Amino acid sequence: MADDQEFQFTLLDATIEYGTGGGDLATVAFITLRAPSSQNSDECAELKQAVMAGIAMPKDVDAEQVEKAREMREERRAEKGDEGFTGEEIMLVLSRSSYPLKKVIALARDMFINKHAGVAWVDGEVRLTKPMWDAMTWRDVERMTGDYIARFIAASLTQQNPTSTTRSET
Repeated sequence: MADDQEFQFTLLDATIEYGTGGGDLATVAFITLRAPSSQNSDECAELKQAVMAGIAMPKDVDAEQVEKAREMREERRAEKGDEGFTGEEIMLVLSRSSYPLKKVIALARDMFINKHAGVAWVDGEVRLTKPMWDAMTWRDVERMTGDYIARFIAASLTQQNPTSTTRSET
């Protein structure tokens, strides 16, 4: 698959094992996240609306925070020539939105582990399952969700090429 259609996400906190076809256990090295298809359109539409709600009407935001975020974004654009959102920025926008963050996470989970149109593949070969998802830490869930939304769903908000958004390394 082309680079602009997938990227690899590395877990920071959790050690997750899964069964291989031969009965052995393997440890997850990375999760390949693939671009959504039309089978994911319901989740994508709702996630995009959540991002827009956070951009348009964040709750409890003061002018100093807005200015600091704008300056940081401009610095990154100048340094990297990148106009897209990072996963960290997306999660900040979503957490400050009136849109329920738990709904965002649930939508992402449903898209990642969907049996018919799942976009998350453990070690690039095995579908991410609910037990694997449940074994992930909150930090990894939040990072993976933010990175995915930034790369594939919010990218159209800045008319960027999906390959220009980089994954946060925190």
